[in-house]
Amino acid sequence: MTFLALLCLSLLDEQANARPARGERSMVVAEHPIAARAGLEVLRKGGNAADAAIATAFALAVVYPQAGNIGGGGFLLWRGADGKATSFDFREKAPLAAKPDMYLDEKGEVRKEASVLGPLAAGIPGSVAGLSFARDRLGTKPLADLIAPAIDLAEKGFPVDPHLADDLAGHRKNLERFPAAAAVFLPGGKVPRAGEILRQPDLARTLRAIAEKGRDGFYRGEVAKKVVEGVRASGGIWTEEDLAQYRAVEREPIRGAYNGHEVLTMGPPSGGGVFLLQSLAILEGLGLDGTGPGSSLSIHLLAETFKRAFADRALFLGDEDFVPVPIDALLSGERMRELQAQVDPLRATDPEPPAVPGHGGKPRLSRREGEHTTHLSVVDASGNCVSLTTTINDYFGCHFVVPGTGFLLNNEMDDFVSNPESDKTPNRIEPGKRMLSSMTPTVVSREGKPLWVLGTPGGTRIPATLTQVLVNLIDHGMDLSRAVRAPRIHQTWAQATRQGEYESDTLEAEPLALPADVRSNLERRGHRVVERKSSFCSVQAIAILPDGTRVGFSDPRRGGTAAGE
Repeated sequence: MTFLALLCLSLLDEQANARPARGERSMVVAEHPIAARAGLEVLRKGGNAADAAIATAFALAVVYPQAGNIGGGGFLLWRGADGKATSFDFREKAPLAAKPDMYLDEKGEVRKEASVLGPLAAGIPGSVAGLSFARDRLGTKPLADLIAPAIDLAEKGFPVDPHLADDLAGHRKNLERFPAAAAVFLPGGKVPRAGEILRQPDLARTLRAIAEKGRDGFYRGEVAKKVVEGVRASGGIWTEEDLAQYRAVEREPIRGAYNGHEVLTMGPPSGGGVFLLQSLAILEGLGLDGTGPGSSLSIHLLAETFKRAFADRALFLGDEDFVPVPIDALLSGERMRELQAQVDPLRATDPEPPAVPGHGGKPRLSRREGEHTTHLSVVDASGNCVSLTTTINDYFGCHFVVPGTGFLLNNEMDDFVSNPESDKTPNRIEPGKRMLSSMTPTVVSREGKPLWVLGTPGGTRIPATLTQVLVNLIDHGMDLSRAVRAPRIHQTWAQATRQGEYESDTLEAEPLALPADVRSNLERRGHRVVERKSSFCSVQAIAILPDGTRVGFSDPRRGGTAAGE
């Protein structure tokens, strides 16, 4: 497909993104129309789901710089048509010179901007390594062919959409702090208007080096040297060894069940997969399926479940290469019964101390987790499924572009716990360690046949959002678009009080999500209910119908598209 054709189709998709797409053979769903079309074109040329996902991800690095990237990391989940599954962990790592107290001042307090803005905030990127590794293991097309659409888009440019124009305007001040970032995203010192063409020649050269040399085009040689020099000149601590030693890891996915369905998802260093499986198991035991969608009882049970899943996430989950993670104990029937027993159907309560053998203590949470990730889902003609989530944490990551490379760095170091009392948390900063994540790529099957491929951006909201979508699909019998569109709530645990104790955070709801009587009932149960206008995720999902039809739906909360044939 020609470059101009992609642009024209993207404009049509922008208008139609709120409608499901149907395809007899294949489907790609992503947060940008051009990227989704690039992936579909790979499928048309005989590529499989892995090929299409990789091409889509590289295209997102060009047209969706808010979160698409080669300077971040993520997770890819594969379920083959033969039922075999695997996953690829390409989460960022702490630099080898990182220290647990690297973001603390002389008083032992966290420096607010140090882990958020500039290259000191960046972990060693994994996206290029992970996508290259997945292509080697699963793909059928040369890596250069899969990167070609991204190179074309970077060189020739693409029309800025209203979402990117608004996001650049909102982040203008931080981008202006770094000359190379301003040169790319604020050409002429101005925020591009919707419809203007944005060209990224430096990024095109970096992508071409990857296309020609594979992962070594990024982690070794000229690009690596330029990256390290640029990072260190601006206060970062990376070395060429950091880049050269980075490896993506193939891991066994984790599995659970919910009301007759098999749920396949990502294990640590994703904390989202364990959260999702715990939440579904708790809710199944509580009998959520009989409560009705949107009722005060169903929302109460969801909120109480999420508190407990968040507590276990904070206490026990981290990088398994550094700390023992008791996944079997956390997902055991005994643990689920303990958590179910804590839930009072009449009132809100705080989680009780955990009873997982060999573990305990207070949770130590990272300050926050960026909400601005991106997700894509793919199903090919053979029935292979890919669910891929990738991130640079905040919109535009740490806002720093290494001069001459054209790509943004992540600010994932902020996902570690960096407070003065973090020495006992599994998610403390250590050299070479992967920070805990909430990204939760997921595939759901029944009787050996895949039904849904889904995932979402949204930081700590990710696994709670996917829980709600699956409850809508399985318990409430909604079709895919209704299940994704339905109003959402969010409940975390916990926040430290001035007395040093921990208590549940507020129950957040999308604006107008709760009727007055439902909200009043929740407040009588003891919930502190607030409406939030902030992101409640952007689910990118595919349903596979009994006749094999693929139905794709991109959450209308953002501007993505489902593209199928």
